[in-house]
Amino acid sequence: MKRLGLHIHFLFALALATCAVVNSRGLEIVESGFRWGTSAITKNEHVQQYEVYDAASMREIWAPANWHGTLRLNIAAGTLWGGGFVGFIGSLGPGIHIEHSAGRFSVDTGSSVAFLSEEQFGKLNLGKGLQFISHIGTKLRVYQNIQIGYRFQHMSNAGLDERNPGINLHMFEISRTF
Repeated sequence: MKRLGLHIHFLFALALATCAVVNSRGLEIVESGFRWGTSAITKNEHVQQYEVYDAASMREIWAPANWHGTLRLNIAAGTLWGGGFVGFIGSLGPGIHIEHSAGRFSVDTGSSVAFLSEEQFGKLNLGKGLQFISHIGTKLRVYQNIQIGYRFQHMSNAGLDERNPGINLHMFEISRTF
């Protein structure tokens, strides 16, 4: 329980640092939300992830006709649960967001560097606290600035350790756009 308190303090410090970086770089937070998910394939241990996230718009990019594209900076912090163990997970990385001009449907993809406070979750040993996440997902605007979404996410240490089982997660989300 003491470690969980440290994780909450770290999460708060990370959120403050992110706001400072975003504001100092002139970036604008365009989306905030909550994600939760479960392992897609259970190799050694069933894993669940819960996180809060922000996305800041970095610049516009090319997109097909009737679509609008932006390069984003994604940041997330939360918990990873498995085998009776709970650990902190924080991630930061670029992403591409493409939204239909009607504004109801969008697609996201990206990669992030992730930092874990724990490497062992029951029988699942991730090898290192440093992990890499890649994802692709879709979102649907359900009411004014509220969206629901799904994303498929893969996380592994990219071979930095001989133990590299990786985790595939089905993630569901609800978010607010600004």
